[in-house]
Amino acid sequence: MSRPEAARGLDAAHGRLDQEGTLELELPTFDRLLEPGGSGEAGVDSLAGILVSARRLPDNVTVRLVVSEPTVDDPGTERAFRDYCSGQAAAAWRRATTIRRAGLRQLAPCLLASAVVVAIAAACGTLAEGIGTNALAALLYAGGGVGVIAAWVIVWIPIEEIFFDWRPEARAATVYELLARSRVDVVERARRHALAHSLG
Repeated sequence: MSRPEAARGLDAAHGRLDQEGTLELELPTFDRLLEPGGSGEAGVDSLAGILVSARRLPDNVTVRLVVSEPTVDDPGTERAFRDYCSGQAAAAWRRATTIRRAGLRQLAPCLLASAVVVAIAAACGTLAEGIGTNALAALLYAGGGVGVIAAWVIVWIPIEEIFFDWRPEARAATVYELLARSRVDVVERARRHALAHSLG
C-alpha cells in the first residue's frame, strides 16, 4: 500500500469513527483478529493505531469485523480479544508510570548539576570581564555560553519525561482500554457490501 492510499484509508477510518463511532476491519475469519496480517501487525493493533491517531477518542466504540468466510460466533475469540486489549493497556500504563517516575527521580540531581554548570558559566563570564586579552576573554565567554546551554539540556531531560514522554504510552493505554470494553459485531463481506449499497 502506497503512502497516499494509507493516508486515504486512515482518513476514511477517522471519518467512520467520528460519524458512527465504529472501527471496521476486514479479515478472512473472526479468529484471525489477534494474528498478524500481511503488514506483520495484528488486526487488533491496527485498530489501536487508528484510535491512537484520532483527534478525539469517543466514549464508546463498536468494532465491526468484516469476514470473508462464514463464521460461527466464538466467545473464546472475543474473550481473548478483550484479554489481549486489557493486557496491552496494563503494560502501556506501566511504561507510562515508569517514564514519569524516572523523570521525577532524576529531577533533583539534574537541577543540582545544572546549578553547578550555571555557576561555572557565570564564573567564566566574570573572569572574561577582568581579562585584557581579547582572545582569552572570547574563549571564556564562549565557555560560559556553552555552560548555559548544557545546564538547560541537563534539566530538560527529566522535565521532558515528567511532562511529555509518558503521554504517548498513556494514550495507548486509554485506547486499549476503550477496545477492551468495545462492542464487537461480526458481519460477512457479502452482507456488508449489500448494506453499503442499500445505504448508498
